[in-house]
Amino acid sequence: MGNPFDTPAAKDTSTLEAELVQAKKDLEDSKGREQQLLDQLLVSPTPPAPPTDAPPKPPAPEPPKPPAVEGGEFDTLVLGARTLVRTDHPDFDRFASEIDNIVARMVPELRKQYRVWLEVYFSVRGRHVDDLIASDRTARATPAPGERPTAPPSPVVDDHVTDPVEHEMMTKLGLTEKQWIERRKQIKEGQWQLNLG
Repeated sequence: MGNPFDTPAAKDTSTLEAELVQAKKDLEDSKGREQQLLDQLLVSPTPPAPPTDAPPKPPAPEPPKPPAVEGGEFDTLVLGARTLVRTDHPDFDRFASEIDNIVARMVPELRKQYRVWLEVYFSVRGRHVDDLIASDRTARATPAPGERPTAPPSPVVDDHVTDPVEHEMMTKLGLTEKQWIERRKQIKEGQWQLNLG
C-alpha cells in the first residue's frame, strides 16, 4: 500500500496554500466587519438592523380565552348580583357605567358574584370621593325647590322685645312687655306654665 497522500483525491500544496491565503483574507474581512459594527454600535444607540434573510419573529401567543358560559343562567346570575348591589346603594346609578365597564372585563366566574360587584362599587365610589363631598356640600347649601331658606334668628334681648313677630304674638295674647319677658325667661329655664295671663 502506498502513501495515502499520493492518491488522486489529495490536493497539491499549491492549492492548499491558495485556500489558506483565502481563509486568512476571509478572517481579516470578518474581523474588519466586526470592528465596523462595534464602531457603529458605540456611535449610535440604536442597534443595526437585522439581516434581511433572518427568519421573522413568531407572533405573540394569544391570551387565553374565557371558558364558554351558558347564556341564560349566567346572565341571570350576573344581573342578580348587580341588582342586589344597586338596591343596597342608592348612588349606584351615578357610577353604573364605570362599574359595568370594570366588571365586563373580568372572568365570567367573577362577574356573577355579589361580592365582586360590591367591591367594584366601593372602589369606583372611592375614586370619586372628592366629587361626592363637593356635591353633598352643594346640596346642603342649596334649598330644595319650593323651600325658602330660614332667616337667621333675631337677637334675643332679655330686657325688652325686639322681634316684630314676637311683639305681634305678645299683643295678640294680651300680655304686657314685662309679662312676656318674664314668661320667656321661665321657658328658657325649663319652667313651662300653661297659663300666660
